Amino acid sequence: MKDHQMKSSNDYIERLQSEFVKAITNGFLAFPEGVDNSNPLNSTPFFTSFLEFSNRMDFSLRRKKLLVHLAALITEISERGMEPQVLMIGGSFLDASNLSPNDIDCVIFYRSGVQSIATAGQWMSTIRDRAKAVRLDARFVPTDGNLVVLLRSAIYFASLYRESKNGADSRGVVLLDCLDFIKLAR
Repeated sequence: MKDHQMKSSNDYIERLQSEFVKAITNGFLAFPEGVDNSNPLNSTPFFTSFLEFSNRMDFSLRRKKLLVHLAALITEISERGMEPQVLMIGGSFLDASNLSPNDIDCVIFYRSGVQSIATAGQWMSTIRDRAKAVRLDARFVPTDGNLVVLLRSAIYFASLYRESKNGADSRGVVLLDCLDFIKLAR
């Protein structure tokens, strides 16, 4: 039964990644097939790996620079004994017509690991200021804390990142798997 579950899980992830590629061409519209035809596979949040996202979204020097800073941030978190698991990205970085986005709006969902949640939270406050200096509007949410806090945070940021300052169509958000990136970095 475990092999069937694994195949089923892998098929699901492959389908999500296929929908991510479609989302790029649709400008990351939250519900590209319309609300009536939407489901968790074909609508926001879209999903892919950190590396796949970087490869597809680094089409200008400014974007490459921001992604390099983001990769360094994820690596630093991991080196501090915490485990970045999923990254949520939204905002203007998902606008492919914007070759020079001002920043990357993101939330890093992490497992505290060897740090206590309180210690990790204090450190995250310090690193958030450093991230801002390199144009990363990064927030941090522990996955091993209170479930209500985790869910409220995820829903809040997904809603916030969908809002458009210029009134354009509502973009979705992208979830990135950080675990493969961390394995490669080590």
